[in-house]
Amino acid sequence: MKRIVSLLFFLLTIVTYAQESISGRIANADHIEWLVLKENYGTKSRTLAKTQPDSEGVFSLLMPDSIPNGMYRIVYNLRENKYFDFIYNANAVSINFNAHPDYFEIDFEANTVNHWYYETLKELFSQENQMQVLNQFVQNYTATDALKEQAIAQYNFLVTDIKNKFVALKQENKYPLALPFVLSQQRYYPAITDHIYLQQEYQKQYFFDYLNPNDKALMASAFFTDKVFEYLSVLRDEQTTEDDYIIAIDKLLKWAKPNEVLTEMLVD
Repeated sequence: MKRIVSLLFFLLTIVTYAQESISGRIANADHIEWLVLKENYGTKSRTLAKTQPDSEGVFSLLMPDSIPNGMYRIVYNLRENKYFDFIYNANAVSINFNAHPDYFEIDFEANTVNHWYYETLKELFSQENQMQVLNQFVQNYTATDALKEQAIAQYNFLVTDIKNKFVALKQENKYPLALPFVLSQQRYYPAITDHIYLQQEYQKQYFFDYLNPNDKALMASAFFTDKVFEYLSVLRDEQTTEDDYIIAIDKLLKWAKPNEVLTEMLVD
């Protein structure tokens, strides 16, 4: 009996204090001095661990004991604040990425939550890039009516396809840890036939429609901070006045108001 109790105690100790590793290899790592693992909450962050890659770009970080599941960040270029996010679910994470100064590529082990997350976002952003090209074509170039109609039809098809995919993802709920971060990438897509300035106004007006300020998963990450900077970047054009910024900040704080902690962080 004592042996059984001792064995159970030993196994519980292993479970309680087991640390999973975040490891992989970096291509073009010559200029990478440190990898810094960060935990974020609202607009705040703290460093959990850091390491230096070896001469071949191989690295390994240990997640702290009893760290909650969720989204974490690795900063790999401190001077230029270059980073990537990953989802931790109490399992080891294998990451290979390219840290070339001019482009970034990342690859996770197949059939994992991170692989699914990045592949889903890759497909979404590819479609949005196609929509941007079609929009620029319709707005800026003289073309035959047939070509413009074709571009408009393709744009509308992509909008519908993206919306349907979000509905399907929500119903499937394949990776609950990653899903809030994917669904919160939804955005308002303006009509391609609207003038570009009207499109920009609609984007500002509906920017926060798909973001829930009380979402606990998003709060325990840098997601809200990134979205706030994205929102402010939308305002940066020659037409923006000081009054426009005041209105935008008021809208931002009104959106965050249901979450008092987030509101205080944004004010700070």
